[in-house]
Formats: sequence, C-alpha cells, structure tokens
Amino acid sequence: MIRMILGTLCLLIPFAAQASCGSLAELDSKEFRIYIGDCEDTLIMFSVADKNGKFGKEKQFPFEKECSITSDGFKCHSGGHTPLAGATYKRIYFGRSQHVSDCGIGLDPYKEPGEKYICIKGCAKPTVPEFLYGNDGSC
Repeated sequence: MIRMILGTLCLLIPFAAQASCGSLAELDSKEFRIYIGDCEDTLIMFSVADKNGKFGKEKQFPFEKECSITSDGFKCHSGGHTPLAGATYKRIYFGRSQHVSDCGIGLDPYKEPGEKYICIKGCAKPTVPEFLYGNDGSC
C-alpha cells in the first residue's frame, strides 16, 4: 500500500539527493525541514534549525520503524526519533496541483488535486508540524 501511495506523490523540498525520488509528504519551514520519501527505502529525513535559523545535519530514519500508513494518512509512534513522533496525519485533497509542465518527456500536464496531511492527533508538541504537503505533481 505504501508503494501505491508513494507512486502517486512527488518531491517539493530541496534535499538534493532525493531529486528523483517519490515523496509521501514534506515541509520546509524556518524551524525544520522534513521529507518522507521513497528512493531505495522509505525514509523520514529531517533537519532542525538552531536559534539563529541555521539547519543542523540531516537525520534519517526508516519510515516503517517510525510510522505506519493508515487508510487516510499515516501515524507516527510516540517513542519515535523524528519531529513527527506521536502525531497522526490525515490526507486531504484541495484545488488543483500548481504543476502544469509535461516534465519535458511528453507526459500530459498533471491534473490531479493538491494534497496536504493535516495533524489530527498528538499535535500539541512544538516539534509536530500542523501540516505537511503531499502530492504536487512535480517531475
């Protein structure tokens, strides 16, 4: 099921090494950068900014050890090692993806709705993002 979800999602944030990988969810804010992606393995990658806004070293953890897919999103175990620990996210659809390119390889322009993962449980911790971006149809 995770491969099916990840197969429809694409990359938004600037973790350069993941440029050609599928993405489940991501967020790039002043406080932290979080990317859940599927290259060879599904990983949660994140880095946290210090008080001066400088990001520390990126950390990586296997998604399946930190979180699990639900019927409408994903939930992360409370004892996890990422900023998402203890949070549950629900996928919502909205509008249309902003991506209109054919990716330069003759594909039809992307016409699917945009996606967000909204925190619905375990959201009170300051490290837990209120939402993460999902699918945008990027190449």
